[in-house]
Amino acid sequence: MNKKPNQLALLPIYLLLLDLAFGVVLNIKETILPNVQDIPKDGLPVSPEFAFGWLQVLVNMGMVLIISWSILRLLFLYVKTNQYYLPRFLFSDSVAVFFVLMFSLPAWWQWFWAIRSWLSGNNIIDWHNPRYLIVSICQVYLLWLPFALWRARKRALKSKNETPFLFSTTDDIS
Repeated sequence: MNKKPNQLALLPIYLLLLDLAFGVVLNIKETILPNVQDIPKDGLPVSPEFAFGWLQVLVNMGMVLIISWSILRLLFLYVKTNQYYLPRFLFSDSVAVFFVLMFSLPAWWQWFWAIRSWLSGNNIIDWHNPRYLIVSICQVYLLWLPFALWRARKRALKSKNETPFLFSTTDDIS
């Protein structure tokens, strides 16, 4: 049984990865090309702002690398588990699950309060910036990945335990 996951179901996760990379590119662009209005007229270059801008870029890139690695690792495990190949679940995989959950759970919290406020008559959802709206929906959807991986592993382990052994692993020659 070689079951491939539905690529359309993984589309929000790919969109989220693309937006993370796009955010890093925008951050680098803003650091390289600062606004002309922000340059002081006293003759000093903006070296502190330039240096601190690059610190922000480095921290942002580090966060994006950690989150992207976690998401890609869980995607790899999910695909392999759906193909009934059970790679070992290492400590790094547990860390990847933790990072994905910590990246996704705040979006659930924010959407819960936004929908609660919307139902009580307040319009707090900003419909004018579709990029942020789509990314926030994709972050909520990202919580599906660890649970889908858990279900796939459970299903694969169950089918592995139900298959009869074709040979014995011990020498029982009498």
